[in-house]
Amino acid sequence: MLFRSASSPPPSSNKIEEIVEAVKELSQKRIGALLVLEMNQPLDLASLINPGINLNCEISKEIILTIFTDKTPLHDGAVVIRGSKIISAAVILPLSEKTMSRQLGTRHRAAIGITEKKGDCICIVVSEETGSISLVEIGRAHV
Repeated sequence: MLFRSASSPPPSSNKIEEIVEAVKELSQKRIGALLVLEMNQPLDLASLINPGINLNCEISKEIILTIFTDKTPLHDGAVVIRGSKIISAAVILPLSEKTMSRQLGTRHRAAIGITEKKGDCICIVVSEETGSISLVEIGRAHV
């Protein structure tokens, strides 16, 4: 089941709606974003390039928009979502070493990289250049 975590119950439908609304607004404003959604097993943040800043806060559209606003300290990197909480922001993920389209930037390479190495998550990527929204799972981007 989407968003299911061994240590947290899945988010309620209103939390999922908060994510959807935030991603839509980021897309419309062409603000780049990368969200990692844990599935059944939590990510070992310590094993990532940089585990980011611990937030452990409830998901809200406003928090997601604030995190990814340019020139804020947390806007670079990814957000990790576990259950109904944003557990970390400014997370630096491993990049995929696959050869891929030049249209896919660093956020896509990071989303593909984490889903290749840790298959038990999915990523949502918002392109800063085009505003397009991609879903990445098991090392594949669905643009």
